Amino acid sequence: MALCGLIFLAFAPVPVLSVASPSGTSFLRIPLGTGEPFAIRYIHSVAKRPVVEVFTPAPGERIQLRETAFDSFGAGLPFEAEEGARFLVEQGRFRIVGMRRFFRSVPVRVGRVAEHTLLVRDGEIPLRDFEQPGQTVTLKISECPVFLLVLREGVQ
Repeated sequence: MALCGLIFLAFAPVPVLSVASPSGTSFLRIPLGTGEPFAIRYIHSVAKRPVVEVFTPAPGERIQLRETAFDSFGAGLPFEAEEGARFLVEQGRFRIVGMRRFFRSVPVRVGRVAEHTLLVRDGEIPLRDFEQPGQTVTLKISECPVFLLVLREGVQ
């Protein structure tokens, strides 16, 4: 019984967040827990204020945008929640929570001023570490069996 459990766990798929170039070269791969959030923080091009967009892995190797947070209104920033979401005001910040937008991938053009930063767990990873400003990186979710992740970690 224990052996069957171990075999099942070894083949259980784990969502893996990747940051890749347009050619598909992977710069970074981070295993995530099911539903574990990650975010992109950037300076909005018009409002010149920080915005944080919170995502989670979704079934079918998709990415779900769940929340957007910002601290001031301006052109290009949302002013109302879409259907099913809620607009909250908390401690001087505006949050739209409960969003259900799904993507196969999230392309990000690394900004010259935007300071796009990937936030995962307690870490901050500037996207300019991977590409020059003006170039694009793509965020994707793939699923990988646990045993392959363990093998890759052992090799690296």
